[in-house]
Amino acid sequence: MRRISFIFLVGLGITGICTKLLKLETYFDIFLGLFIPILMFYYTGKKKNDNLDPEYAVIGGLVLLFVSDILELSYFKNFIFKDKIQIVLHLLVQFLFLTVFRKEGAILVQESKVDVFKIFIPALLVFLMFGYFVFEENEILNYFLLIVFAIQLAIFLILTMFRPVNNYSFYFGVAGVSFLLLYGLFYFLFTFGPHHKTFYDISFSFYVFSQVFLIESFSTNVKTEHE
Repeated sequence: MRRISFIFLVGLGITGICTKLLKLETYFDIFLGLFIPILMFYYTGKKKNDNLDPEYAVIGGLVLLFVSDILELSYFKNFIFKDKIQIVLHLLVQFLFLTVFRKEGAILVQESKVDVFKIFIPALLVFLMFGYFVFEENEILNYFLLIVFAIQLAIFLILTMFRPVNNYSFYFGVAGVSFLLLYGLFYFLFTFGPHHKTFYDISFSFYVFSQVFLIESFSTNVKTEHE
């Protein structure tokens, strides 16, 4: 049943991506209104099924993501401050998800040479990918948001590698944060770059998969039969 539920989530995400790519505005708006509430229902249902309380930080993050998705509705497409508000909302979401990692017991340790690479490679990857925007951006607010986003994402990606959870949850978490990294890259390419619509469509696709995978990870971050 759990696998069927997860497959449904993936199918829902793919359906939403298709409505975006095919420019089906009405159906896309419906998807935006349903996607995060369904993720929230899925997460709380799984936790209750395991006789565990849902993390308030995860619920709060999903609420903020829902607000961000509402701003994505066709009704708000000409809202001048939409991009900046969405970036701030995603920064808050990442902060809340980071608190969940810390509560799980994720800490930076250096017990082997592999641990060094777990820290160095994600940090280098993030700053190489986002360095282009930082050096090209002249507006103070955009520059600040870029710096904060890059630093927070680097911490997010590194801590993902040190979560003391079962393998199933661990690898879904790594995949989710990796998709989040790609989402941020293409979102900033669209927002602060040449504004190619293709970049935005790609970023949305990565956003959908990042949230599905992260919620699956948070839903199973206990000792389960998946380990």
